[in-house]
Amino acid sequence: EVWVGGGDGTLRSAAALMIRHRGVLGVLPLGTMNLLARDLNIPLEIDRAVQALCGAEVAAIDVGRVNDGLFLNKSALGLYPEMIVDRERRRRLFGLAKWPAMARSAWRALRRHRMMEITLEHGGREREIVSPAIVVAVGEYEFHAARLFGRPDLQTGELTVYVSHEKRWFGSAGQLARLFLGTLEADPALEVIKAHSLRIGFPRAKPVASDGEIEMLPGPVHYRVGPRALKVRMPAEG
Repeated sequence: EVWVGGGDGTLRSAAALMIRHRGVLGVLPLGTMNLLARDLNIPLEIDRAVQALCGAEVAAIDVGRVNDGLFLNKSALGLYPEMIVDRERRRRLFGLAKWPAMARSAWRALRRHRMMEITLEHGGREREIVSPAIVVAVGEYEFHAARLFGRPDLQTGELTVYVSHEKRWFGSAGQLARLFLGTLEADPALEVIKAHSLRIGFPRAKPVASDGEIEMLPGPVHYRVGPRALKVRMPAEG
């Protein structure tokens, strides 16, 4: 059993080792957003987190696979990885803090609003899609204003694919605003797909952000769920 403190990217690396060696992962919330820690009901104060993990039961949760890689929360193409690439460039060149750099990068990516021409294949169907952003999540998000990217169930055995069909930058800006307001589920330009596996094809290599870590991947990319593949310490809710 290994307890790891860090962001979601660090936890992804630790999770890969635990799966390979059939170990148990304890998550200490020392990252920026602590998405997995929140989903596991782990308190964000480190002292309380340690106490909660000491008395927590072991549970098996789903993971996602993109090609041969692993992700624990989400993998994204389009606007989100473009924001991350630009954010890191701004931090390196101008010494900006993470969140101010992200705000500027988000505005830049939205205004440029690059569209992706992709092929989406799942359930024996293949179709052409033009989209600015696609997110593949392990399980399903429960959108709330106070809790971005929260997942109430980590054992669904499914991936949830969120496909934006917005064609203009201000439409995508509106989707981002609805995400923070907790009303994104009602957006008619957002398509939600449930799948155990899918294939996304594109002609040239693209940046793919898996748990916030960027990789340049050639198309096509293959996604699949790993049902209950990772053992973790999960405190009882509350």
